[in-house]
Amino acid sequence: MALFYEATTSGLNFDRFTEDLFGDSTKLRMKQAFWSAKQLLREKMGKREDEHILAADAELDLNLQQFYQIKESTKRLLDSKSKLHREFSDLSHLEFDIAELFFDCKDEKKHLQRVMQMTANSFALCAKERQNLLLLIARFYHELNEFYERAVLDCAQSVEAVEKARLDYRGSLLWMKKCSDALDPELRDSNGLE
Repeated sequence: MALFYEATTSGLNFDRFTEDLFGDSTKLRMKQAFWSAKQLLREKMGKREDEHILAADAELDLNLQQFYQIKESTKRLLDSKSKLHREFSDLSHLEFDIAELFFDCKDEKKHLQRVMQMTANSFALCAKERQNLLLLIARFYHELNEFYERAVLDCAQSVEAVEKARLDYRGSLLWMKKCSDALDPELRDSNGLE
């Protein structure tokens, strides 16, 4: 018996089973694709799933829901930070312009000129502090964007793979259910198939 395996393979135990691992027939692949597509259509049409399957996937569904909430809230936070940065930048430029306007008050009376100079100084100081705050906002935006790109988008690829695997798994369950129903003698007798 060992001579047969050594003659047809390299003699290693693994090689005896490579046909089983990598030799999927076209018919088998077509069946798997059919049942996966059928499961996808069931999901899109909103057909009810078996309660046992839903209970088994409850933890996964909860984790997926949390992931989608994190993804959506991070995206909204990035948009808000971008808008806040634009608004603060515009406000800072406006305060600098107002400060320049108040600094150019040479025609006014002495006490009014002094008040305008103090107001211009306060506007310039506010604009300068707002510019410093803009640097912090920009740094936070870049760190959040890096988190979104690295963590969320990388995780999104894994989530897509998990959802595809779940779809294939549920399609396989449908296939097995059909096969077991066909082999069940009680169902065959009740349908009058014999």
